[in-house]
Amino acid sequence: MVLKVEIISKETIKPSINLRTFKLSFLDQITPPIPINILLFYNEDSIDNVERSDRLKKSLSETLTRFYPFREINDNLTIQCDDYGVHYLETQVNCQLSTVLKHPEAEVMNQFFPSSDLLCNELGKGVQLATQVNMFDCGGMVIGMTALHKIIDAGSLSTFINAWSRAARGTSSETLSPSFDSASLFPPMELFETTFQPMKMNPRIAALRAKASHHEHVNNPTRVESVSALLWKCAPKVGNGAKSKSIKPSVVNVIVNFRSRMVPPLPENSFGNLIGIATTKKTSHDEAEMHYLVGNLRDATRKIDGDYMRELQVDGGLLRSTLEAPEQFNNSEVELYTMTSWCRFPFYEVDFGWGKPIWVCTVNLLIKNGFILMDTRCGSGVEAWVTLDEHKMAEFESDLELREFISTNQMD
Repeated sequence: MVLKVEIISKETIKPSINLRTFKLSFLDQITPPIPINILLFYNEDSIDNVERSDRLKKSLSETLTRFYPFREINDNLTIQCDDYGVHYLETQVNCQLSTVLKHPEAEVMNQFFPSSDLLCNELGKGVQLATQVNMFDCGGMVIGMTALHKIIDAGSLSTFINAWSRAARGTSSETLSPSFDSASLFPPMELFETTFQPMKMNPRIAALRAKASHHEHVNNPTRVESVSALLWKCAPKVGNGAKSKSIKPSVVNVIVNFRSRMVPPLPENSFGNLIGIATTKKTSHDEAEMHYLVGNLRDATRKIDGDYMRELQVDGGLLRSTLEAPEQFNNSEVELYTMTSWCRFPFYEVDFGWGKPIWVCTVNLLIKNGFILMDTRCGSGVEAWVTLDEHKMAEFESDLELREFISTNQMD
């Protein structure tokens, strides 16, 4: 698909008042400044583009006053929150939104994001957030946002976007503000200085959950556990063949949201990187049954409980857990996968005043063998965004067991 995305305006949106210094948490310090991307697709609306643009910019300025850390990082300890602001671009796209939705391609959708050159450099210096509003010939709109993982995770990004949309609707009773408590929970420390493919799983989720269920392991696997197990079962077969006995052992890092696992739980609007890693592995064909993998995934994530969180907060527990990387991570005989779920984050509730998005997705995952799970629009299905080496993706997509449960057409 060839289309023209023409930048028609570029400006810096500043917060409405002067701000202050933000202290990074230790979790923020050890997180690399890689981008988190999100696209929100909207149908045409009776509100014209001029009014929509004015509303977006005004409400973004108001929201930045509350979400003030989107600025320059100083010495990996603090952010000097001045009134510089964030980058805001508007483009005109010379096609119909429906054309993109019928055949979503990562290379095409990458054009809906602001250039990474607008963000911080490799040291985290500079602007932490950029937004690009893409207006289509049909009146549809795609809002693309790129933020650096250095100061936020997917939960924080969801909170920010929902706060922005509430400000755009102009309902003061719905104001959403962040909670800046991560640095007090995990204080900062002085430290030394691919091919993307969406796969949609919706009508067959019930069948997949049934297949993953087992009375001796997990009777009631969730949709996220079931999809994660299916991906983990199929991905290591790539390059080996389904009947091969030489499939490498594999390790899965599951990204876990700390907010609900703290005692007491943190509010959902807690800002920053409040995530950790649960690790599990399989070493043989016998361990590749769906119910076994679901059990492994659940056991690993359940270990991150209130007791575990308390251990991280005392006597250098978090630093120790960071330095004690499992040996298998550096073992060429082990395949390492990373899985994260953005399901249940309310991205589909982001209504700026012209309706909720008809599709939400992400692209440009910069982690090899990465899987991001997201809600479908109806809320009951799962979309899996998969990053594998290009020469492995075709074989992965043709796996018969995987194809039983997926569609690669967003409009299905």
